[in-house]
Amino acid sequence: MYYSVCISAVFGGKTIEEALAAVRTAGFDYYEFWGWQGLDAAKGLKILQEQLQQI
Repeated sequence: MYYSVCISAVFGGKTIEEALAAVRTAGFDYYEFWGWQGLDAAKGLKILQEQLQQI
């Protein structure tokens, strides 16, 4: 089982950059969200690609 953090619920007031950084800082490798509204999907994908290169 993999645990994930719902960035919409836990980091709702943060930008996607801040939320994904906070997910990593909290020790999680996975995240989820409730909807695309208000999210910059292209920016989120770029951040994820950068994080994968660091692994």
